[in-house]
Amino acid sequence: MAGGGSDEGELTFLDPYQEDETSRVVMDAVLDDDGVNTTRGGRSPGGKSGGKASIAMGEVFGPLPQIQYAKDSLPTPGDKGSVKSLITEFPFTLRDDERVIVAIMAMRQDGYRYIGIDKGGKLMRVVSYSDLRQIMGPFFGTKAMTQRDKALCSLPLGKINATQKTVTISLEGSIAEAADLIMEHRLHALPVVSHHGVLRGFVTLHGLLDYYRRKKQM
Repeated sequence: MAGGGSDEGELTFLDPYQEDETSRVVMDAVLDDDGVNTTRGGRSPGGKSGGKASIAMGEVFGPLPQIQYAKDSLPTPGDKGSVKSLITEFPFTLRDDERVIVAIMAMRQDGYRYIGIDKGGKLMRVVSYSDLRQIMGPFFGTKAMTQRDKALCSLPLGKINATQKTVTISLEGSIAEAADLIMEHRLHALPVVSHHGVLRGFVTLHGLLDYYRRKKQM
């Protein structure tokens, strides 16, 4: 996928929500375990990964809505709040002033495929494996890594996809609304946010297709 710079010091990539399994393999192959230990909402330099944070469902989503379920035990697409049932990617955010390398390490160590960029407590934009793979380049983690590559990894996350239009859906949204947004904007992952703009998770294209597949079979 082609990428390019918009203004000086900013990077913009196409299809920012795209996920790519190849990039996961690349990151596992080139990154070592030293450097940055990432946890939800922050980081600790120089430590080993502590693994995925344990997050209670109530802490992430709050009280669950009264969703009407059909006989097949799946919510109906138009139910208010039904989008919560399709959240398969838990929320993970980093501040807009954190370095790109922190996001790379978070994805490698803790398995996050999408990271929300937070500014002032609200979701600013999203970066994905695809975005970070383009920044890493073919020589990431090797002696052949150029000064330009190192400089890109040191950029603040707020400089990545600076012109990106962030498409979101609220916790009160329906599955049907999520499907419309994903189709309209050709997304691979749709951020779900609270009334205050705080990231609560992602609905993925794969999860949406799986829901409608099960609906059709039952």
